[in-house]
Amino acid sequence: MAENLSGDNDLSYEEYIDMIDGLPSQQASMFVNEDNTESLILVNIKHLPNDELDEFVIELESELKDTDMGIEITGKSVLDLEMVDGLTSGRVRMTLIGLLLVFGALLLIYRNPVKALLPIIPVVLIIGMSSGVMYLLGIDYTPITSTLGALVLGMGTEMTVMLMERYLEERKLGESETEAIVTAVSKIGKAIVASGLTTIGGFSVLMASQFVILRDFGLMTVINISLALFSTFIVLPPIILLLDRFILRKNKGN
Repeated sequence: MAENLSGDNDLSYEEYIDMIDGLPSQQASMFVNEDNTESLILVNIKHLPNDELDEFVIELESELKDTDMGIEITGKSVLDLEMVDGLTSGRVRMTLIGLLLVFGALLLIYRNPVKALLPIIPVVLIIGMSSGVMYLLGIDYTPITSTLGALVLGMGTEMTVMLMERYLEERKLGESETEAIVTAVSKIGKAIVASGLTTIGGFSVLMASQFVILRDFGLMTVINISLALFSTFIVLPPIILLLDRFILRKNKGN
């Protein structure tokens, strides 16, 4: 800071204090307290991604830890880093809690663990594929993109439940397994696709944003909903056919 004020970085402590005393009191209080026991040093850095900023702060703390003075690193960049870390570090836990809550709700409704678990299986695959896509595209987790797991869980489960319910209705009417899944996909599938495409159209607008976080969120939402449609019509039908005897047997008893 002394160099910024005077252009000389070789000032002694006394010269530095004299220079501060020569400043207006309001300006001096921004850098040194009244007792001259605490000082603020401003460090200007270029914008860094969260990972690089975290490494910079760790290295800076390592360089300063052996000094005789008590030093605290703070500022907007450090606070932003702590905030992002706090909002993104719990994304796995939030997703797991969401899965348990959805499974519990479906179990309460169906009273059949297989029927409750079946709609969730494709959604779990979507969440895994979404993380892989983010890694391949180089998209970092942010406070917004960290909510994608919950978003996919809600929307994806809705699609899979609708298809499974229509399949069970057709099976109740006496259709075979293959006939029931074909009828379910051809009938309720139109509504699911229409809902998915309209949602994709709405969120795709965010991809035109100049704000990187919003643009990434819009892109990943579009990808995730597309994956949800793919999983509903490609992954779910074989699982339904495979577990038909478990879900239908319980369903007949209802």
